Amino acid sequence: MKKSKAVIAKTPAELAKALGLTHEHGAELEFRSNLNSKIVDIVARKRLTHNQVAKLARTSRTRVTAIMNRHTKDISTHPY
Repeated sequence: MKKSKAVIAKTPAELAKALGLTHEHGAELEFRSNLNSKIVDIVARKRLTHNQVAKLARTSRTRVTAIMNRHTKDISTHPY
């Protein structure tokens, strides 16, 4: 069995390159990561509950919980 070499990616751009993604996909990955980090930071700083964030954002608590846990694969960044 052939051993695989570990790759360490410190930035979304490095991860995109390691995965063989296009520049556009890498930029989207970085955008989504930065957006998610900002949301998590603001919610923590303001000490908001997931339910409070859901009401403010007019979305479900389930969706907010997914975002807070960085499970955003099925969450669009497009407005509509």
